Amino acid sequence: MPSTDATAAAHSSTAFRVVARVGFAASGLVHLGIGILAIALAQGHAAEADQTGALQGIARLPGGILLLWACAATLWALTLWYIVDGLWDRRRNGWSALVSAWSKAAAYLAVGALAAGVALGSASNSEQSAKSTGATLLSLPGGPWLLGALGAAITGVGIGFGWRGLTRGFRESIAFPRGPVGGAALALAVVGYVAKGAALISVGAIMAIAALTVDPAAAGGLDGAFVALLRLPLGAAIVTAIGSGLVAYGLVMFVRTRWAKL
Repeated sequence: MPSTDATAAAHSSTAFRVVARVGFAASGLVHLGIGILAIALAQGHAAEADQTGALQGIARLPGGILLLWACAATLWALTLWYIVDGLWDRRRNGWSALVSAWSKAAAYLAVGALAAGVALGSASNSEQSAKSTGATLLSLPGGPWLLGALGAAITGVGIGFGWRGLTRGFRESIAFPRGPVGGAALALAVVGYVAKGAALISVGAIMAIAALTVDPAAAGGLDGAFVALLRLPLGAAIVTAIGSGLVAYGLVMFVRTRWAKL
C-alpha cells in the first residue's frame, strides 16, 4: 500500500479534489440520462433505460464523444479519490471505511470504463451483460445460491440508499448551504436517494427471482427491472416516479460538485 506521506499528500491535493468533484458531475449526467429514459419507457417509447442507454444518448449529442471521454476521465479520477480516501479513512475508522470507499471506487471505475467503451463504439449492452452474468452464475455449482446472494447484495445496497434518503444520512457527505437553495437541494437529495434505492431493490428482486426459478432469462439489469415493473398494476406510474427520482439524484450529483465533503 502507498506510504502514509504519499496518501496524505494525495488526499490534501487541491487539484485532485477539484477533478474528483467534476467526477460527481459526470455521474450526475449519467443518472439524468437514465431517469429521462425511464420516464420515456413508462410513456411507451422504445428506450434502453440503463447506463449504456444514457451514455449512448450522450454520444449522440454535438461533441458527445469528447464529452464521454471527459466523463470517463473524471469518473476514473473520482475512482482514485475514493481509493486514496479509503486508505486515509481506514486509519481513523477501521477497515469498514476502506471497504465502503473502495466499493464506491469500483462502481465509478465500472461506469468510467463503460463510458470509454461507448466512446470507442465497443460497449456491450448492459442488459445483455446482466443476463450473461446471471447465466454464468447459474451454470456454476451452487449457481442459484450465488445468483441469489448477488440479488440480496444489490437489494441490500438499494435499502442502504433508501435509508440514507429517509434519514438524511447523506448529510454526512454533503455540506448543504443555508437558505432556500440548500433546502431545495436537501429535498432533491431525499427524493433522489430513495428513488435510486428503489431502482436497485428492483434489480435485486429480479436477480432473486431468476435464482429461485433457475431461469437465466429472468435475470437482468436496470432496464429489465423497469420492464418488469411496467407489468405491475400502476407500473407506468411507478417507473415514472423512479425515473423522476433518478433525475433528482442526478441533480444532487451536480450539487456535490460544489458542496461534497472531501
